[in-house]
Amino acid sequence: MKDSKHVFKLKGSRDYITGADIFNYFVKEACAEREHISDIEITFIRRIDNTACKLHFDAEKVDIDGLSSPCRGRYQAGGGEYHFALTAEVERGPQVRVPYHEDDIVANARVKTSSAVLKSNGNYTFIENLVALTKYFHNCNYELTKGKWIFCKFELRSVPARFSLITIDLETIVGKRLSKCRFSADKQELGLIYFTVW
Repeated sequence: MKDSKHVFKLKGSRDYITGADIFNYFVKEACAEREHISDIEITFIRRIDNTACKLHFDAEKVDIDGLSSPCRGRYQAGGGEYHFALTAEVERGPQVRVPYHEDDIVANARVKTSSAVLKSNGNYTFIENLVALTKYFHNCNYELTKGKWIFCKFELRSVPARFSLITIDLETIVGKRLSKCRFSADKQELGLIYFTVW
């Protein structure tokens, strides 16, 4: 598969590329040559500040790019072999901003001490709904005096084509700085999402 270059837009007041945007782009590019991908895993090593990025697909070993890559991912194509990808920041990209209203996404969320439920906001993707809900859950239950909760890792069996309800259940939290939550769409368990304090 060919490497792919993309210039991302900054959402709202953020000065970094959101994990949801990286995920959506990763899936779009991976699906460009394959109809179905599954068993998706993406890990963020550090924040991505540059809007111009390149995805290196089928990076089989950790090389120089891999050592400095802010994001690594893998997926299974059509139930067969695994493919790997690394993200590399390239020359400085333009700083284009788009409106992003995360509060609108979670307006109808219901949060408890160890779980949260969200009726889907159809104007946003699955991952945008999931990340917003998980972040809102953390902000409601684990208020920070310093830093903020950010999405750092994602394990997903497959991307749901349609969904109306997303549920997260806290599985583990370590020192109020790293968490792991199970998530489901329409009561079908799909994977794990990890958040950390940045």
